[in-house]
Amino acid sequence: MAAVSPRLGSGRLPIADAGVEILLVSGGSADYACLCHIIDHSNWKLHRAQDCQEALAFLQQHPVGVVITQVSLPDGCWKDLLAELTRVGCPPNLIISSRLADEQLWAEVLSLGGYDVLMTPFEREEVFRVGSYAWMDWRGRLGKLVSPASQPPAAGVSAQPGIKPPGNAGGLRH
Repeated sequence: MAAVSPRLGSGRLPIADAGVEILLVSGGSADYACLCHIIDHSNWKLHRAQDCQEALAFLQQHPVGVVITQVSLPDGCWKDLLAELTRVGCPPNLIISSRLADEQLWAEVLSLGGYDVLMTPFEREEVFRVGSYAWMDWRGRLGKLVSPASQPPAAGVSAQPGIKPPGNAGGLRH
């Protein structure tokens, strides 16, 4: 888990201090300029893609833990991007940005597997709070994927010596 620092924001919330990389998917430049200004004096790194296809191409070469996207994009919407992200081994957490961030959008985002909603124009403390938690959640999931303890035993091999695993140890699939 990354070090956390209360120096950003109010000091009451943990802020991921190092290694945070965010991909902003936005057709406009205002959100990018605002986020650049917000994270300017932090150790966070911001990347940008103009649309879903550019975002997916970027993520194939450079995985990040957090993606912030507008509701509507030139080649789709946040739901299209979310559907594509779920095909990644450890998908980044998707945060939706909207000027009309209301309870209905928030409920829909959460029910479909998104992480959260940020209202635009972005507010510094909200960006750091939501971004930190999203990134730490992703790092936790990533750690579980690569941890040897999280790997299932090979077929016919028990996690405990002398105990045969249940089920189809012969490797045949039904």
